[in-house]
Amino acid sequence: MEGALFPAIAIGSAIGLVVIAVAVSSRQAKKRRAAWQAAAQQSGLAFLPEAQGVRDRLGGFKVCNLGRSRRAQNALVGTVSGHEIALFDYRYTTGSGNNRHTHHLSLCAVRHPELRLPSFFLRRQLRLWDALGKMFGGQDINFEEDAAFSRSFVLQGKDERAVRRVFGVHARAHLLRYQESALQLEGDGDTLLVNFGRRLDPDQGRDSIEQAIDVARIWTD
Repeated sequence: MEGALFPAIAIGSAIGLVVIAVAVSSRQAKKRRAAWQAAAQQSGLAFLPEAQGVRDRLGGFKVCNLGRSRRAQNALVGTVSGHEIALFDYRYTTGSGNNRHTHHLSLCAVRHPELRLPSFFLRRQLRLWDALGKMFGGQDINFEEDAAFSRSFVLQGKDERAVRRVFGVHARAHLLRYQESALQLEGDGDTLLVNFGRRLDPDQGRDSIEQAIDVARIWTD
């Protein structure tokens, strides 16, 4: 009897811990949703608790095709300074078993009729990792006349000539302000997608929208 009792206690404890973890996660999610809703109201923007439609419209962008179990939530949607914006929580899962990992990010899509961007991807350069990537043929569009920019970022795009054209002197100088940040940028047509590289706190929402618009203005002003 005692031999059967201890496994039962262990199983019961494990189930109890799972129930507690789910309850805590649910409470935190509700608290975060309420905070984002308040941020939307303060900014005069619409709030979408579930935002799969927003993600679906961005289905051509790299970050929106990574992993599985992709979900967009807590979206602030509207027009700010003449730019259509959608700032939202985004998550996706990679790996399985002990290597399973859920990635939590905040993304901001900025649309403007004057944005005429070729498909491109830009992120901060990771020295060792990217050196290895180049050895295996990884693309990185560099500018011989701008060593600082080329050292700081990895820039990729299907149409290299078109990408070079939109990353002129002004664009490169402006983006160097973000060389130490985790920002990742993707462009295509009238849309710029800013990946902040982490999940934002709701009180950072307005400043983050302004930051995304600041980048978009490289090509709209």
